[in-house]
Amino acid sequence: MSPAPQTHIEVPRIAEPLLPRLRAQNRPLIVILGITAFMAGLFLLMTLMSFRAVDSWQTELAGTASVQIIPDATKSRDAQLEHAIELIQAQISDVKITSLSETDARELLSPWLGNVQLPADIPIPLLITLEVKSLTLVDWEGLEATLKTDGLDAHIDTHQNWAERAKKQVRTLRFALTLLLSLTLLTGFMISIFSTRSNLAMHSRIINVLNQVGAGNGYIARLFITRFFTLGLIAGVIGVTVALLFALLFQLTVNVGSGIGADLFGDFKLATQDVIWLGGLSLAYALICAVTAGGTAYNQLAQWQRRE
Repeated sequence: MSPAPQTHIEVPRIAEPLLPRLRAQNRPLIVILGITAFMAGLFLLMTLMSFRAVDSWQTELAGTASVQIIPDATKSRDAQLEHAIELIQAQISDVKITSLSETDARELLSPWLGNVQLPADIPIPLLITLEVKSLTLVDWEGLEATLKTDGLDAHIDTHQNWAERAKKQVRTLRFALTLLLSLTLLTGFMISIFSTRSNLAMHSRIINVLNQVGAGNGYIARLFITRFFTLGLIAGVIGVTVALLFALLFQLTVNVGSGIGADLFGDFKLATQDVIWLGGLSLAYALICAVTAGGTAYNQLAQWQRRE
């Protein structure tokens, strides 16, 4: 009985890329690009959160004014508060009035004073919040004069000066963050140039063989475009993910904390669309790395050929 014929199954070999992957050599590059992407993502998130914070502040302050009255120690605090509310209601027909108790007013000072107890002879101001349809429809100077005429040491603040200062400061912050974001992306651009030149020198033998078999500079440049797009995308996704986690930790710290920091940064919150912005940033970062690498490779190869 003759033995059964043996069949040989050929396993298809997976084609290796023309440029070796060099995973170990690429790790430092991915780390550097990832750090740059992290900084870019963080600056982008801070810019987006600052936009929303200003909008929130403007919404909260629209149609709102505060009345601060230094109480007369010889008179009842509650009586002075009721008298002030009566005068306000007499002059403003459509108004929502909210007053703070003395305990709440002391809590407002706690971020600056901590647990320090104020002496009993230091009067805590009476604080009244007024909500109207439009600030321009009320004669605030006349209302303040009426309160003072009736023996109340009152001061009215429509928050407009504070709002203008806040908007100027946020505009400055936005400009600084935009500048830092641009510089960070420029850093990624320069890193890609340097790394491409290093890779060209490292793979010079393979590049010479490709030139000898007829591969043009454009074909070789496309190899570097593919490689650096992949590296840039990996580093970009890692970087913006860490930036998102960092921003979430910052928001959590602010939300559970108290004091000036919580009051100042409480409106700096993340939104769902921030994830879309970060995804777009990581893709843009990969494209910057790819285009930079392709252009650098093409120009460098052309220089080498001119020297020959």
